[in-house]
Amino acid sequence: MKKNNYTPFYVAGAFVLWAILGCGGISPDDFDFDYTPSNTCGGDAPDVTGVWVIEGSGKRTDCSRESFDSDDLRVSSLSIPISYDADTETFEVGDGLPAGFELTNGSVNGSCISFNTEETAGDSDQSMLWEGKFSNDNTIEGEFTGNGPFRCQTSGEFRMTRQ
Repeated sequence: MKKNNYTPFYVAGAFVLWAILGCGGISPDDFDFDYTPSNTCGGDAPDVTGVWVIEGSGKRTDCSRESFDSDDLRVSSLSIPISYDADTETFEVGDGLPAGFELTNGSVNGSCISFNTEETAGDSDQSMLWEGKFSNDNTIEGEFTGNGPFRCQTSGEFRMTRQ
């Protein structure tokens, strides 16, 4: 069995994730998601330009440190400024987010949206894939999956709200 020499790497990543996404104040009962993944992303792509906040709940499993496993994972974000390019149907994050946080591969396909986030602190990374659908012009609901810290597998549901 391979020895894990990356413990400081994963600990730092966990703290960055908690600092950016938060860990409290949200109950799983706060969400009544009606997101069902599908290939029906019809309609015109809404303009996602604006400042957005992400909230959600889920679970983190299979961590190399069992104390990080949780069936009650809660996420909440800082305000995330997004600019949208209608010609390419892509978007990117604006200025003002903490160092070590990146939003990449932002795309809109009809009413569907997807993007990746990566958070880094020192040698630690937390990577997430967010896929959702507009429920109205100011709300996106969907699912997230990811990995890290401590080789954890993360999944759950989220809601993005335009501020």
